Amino acid sequence: MEDFVPSYELVDAVEYRKLHAATFELPDEWNRQRLEVGEWCKLMFRFPVNRDPEVERLWVRVTGYTSLGYKGVLDNDASNIEFIRTGEVIEFEPRHVISIWPPRSYFDSLTLEEDKGNEGEAK
Repeated sequence: MEDFVPSYELVDAVEYRKLHAATFELPDEWNRQRLEVGEWCKLMFRFPVNRDPEVERLWVRVTGYTSLGYKGVLDNDASNIEFIRTGEVIEFEPRHVISIWPPRSYFDSLTLEEDKGNEGEAK
């Protein structure tokens, strides 16, 4: 008999947002694809057991890169699952990221374009 190895799956935040667009925000694709080592990001973990909550949002500190995205270390414990703990190595893709810390400044490229056209005008 094989040993039981509890597992999890990472929720695809992009697909999740399509189902919950009115109530679920996430960083834009450009920022999700440009995480730096040392930054934290929040991921959604789904556990294949009957627990409440079924999904938990946990912080991961980025420690490196993989061919598909990132490698990081879990930075907090799940509230009701004992088999995933702080320090566990997690591999994930930009599509899994639901939040980035520290917060980044986001700008509207249209605003920058409008400002370029008004460079000679007095403000």
